[in-house]
Amino acid sequence: MNNNTFRWAICIAITAVLFTAACATQQKGVLVDVTVPPQVDLKTLSGDINTINVREIAGDHNCAAPLKTKIASLIVNAGIFKKEIAGFEEGGAAAVDVTGAVDKCGVEMGRGALSANFSLLYNGQVWRTFIVNKDTNRPGASEAEVRDVLVDRVARAFVSMFIPTTRQEVRVFKPVAPDDQGITAAMGSNWDMAIQLWTKRIGQFPKDHNALYNRGVAWEARGDLRKAIADYKRAAENDKDPLYIESLARAENAFKAAAQKERMKE
Repeated sequence: MNNNTFRWAICIAITAVLFTAACATQQKGVLVDVTVPPQVDLKTLSGDINTINVREIAGDHNCAAPLKTKIASLIVNAGIFKKEIAGFEEGGAAAVDVTGAVDKCGVEMGRGALSANFSLLYNGQVWRTFIVNKDTNRPGASEAEVRDVLVDRVARAFVSMFIPTTRQEVRVFKPVAPDDQGITAAMGSNWDMAIQLWTKRIGQFPKDHNALYNRGVAWEARGDLRKAIADYKRAAENDKDPLYIESLARAENAFKAAAQKERMKE
């Protein structure tokens, strides 16, 4: 190998290392809790609705019974609607009934599929219908474990149709410097320190879109969507990076969903 070839090989190797390191840094991220709006708003039926009753889930008992229990549990745990108390009806309150049927309960060791149809009834009339299909492939899992996973997935998918839910999403950071201590603090969930460091950076460089975006991620991770939206908006104003625009849209949607959830509790 001559000297020129050797130098080119070294340059390529160094470039590859630097590129890999940069990508690894940019891929650092955290999980944030995001409120997801339901497909239908039960309050459009009546502002007095505060009870949801799971009446009957027909079909294969092995899946239908645990599915009914899981759906009822998810509804109550959401903290928005109550379940019916036998022998007691709250004056002036309206209720929605849930019925359904298991169409397929195929469960065996390591895999399975569950399909069910559901109806929401108001004043005895069907208002909305839903079909939910889920499958899983879990090598080595027992039939009971497979069934539990399927029931959980189908129940959550159905309940999310009419109750705001929370899911976790990844938010990645964009370094403001080769050694961004704000990211280091954020990766350790030290949000106060991360926000303080990026705020200092923004004070020195008001148009630093990376710092604005990163601080927005920190605010979102802490659940302060108003401040997250403000920072994402400023970042997008200084740089039309699709990541900033997408993050702004997601935060605004999450804010609306959280507000809707609070309204549904009233």
